[in-house]
Amino acid sequence: MLSSTAAKRICPSNTARAIPNAGVRQTDAGAGSVIYRDPAHLRGPLGLVLTPDGDLITSNGDAVNANKHHPSELVEFNPTTGRFVAQFSLDSASGSAFGIALAVFDGQIRFAAVDDNTNTLEIWTLDG
Repeated sequence: MLSSTAAKRICPSNTARAIPNAGVRQTDAGAGSVIYRDPAHLRGPLGLVLTPDGDLITSNGDAVNANKHHPSELVEFNPTTGRFVAQFSLDSASGSAFGIALAVFDGQIRFAAVDDNTNTLEIWTLDG
């Protein structure tokens, strides 16, 4: 759960959507509203995390709109402005980016991404 009032999710149409009150809903809210659409960078996104500065990072599974020049990417975007921020290829093999997680400990950001091709977990520690 990303917040108590709304959750973000990634859909096969290469969009991220917000669902109001997702953390407490007991009824279907449908597909939610589009907060980000980007077929140039979202390619079958799987995981989704919220960064401390409000950006979202997703892992591309390359199931939709795969691009051999940009395989297994982690893509950061700002859902408020709708702007693409950055991308990073986790592995040169298509379909390798999988689960992702982010946590803050003692002012340091720890970001982790699963590389499904090498069956490894990459962990980065960043200053907060």
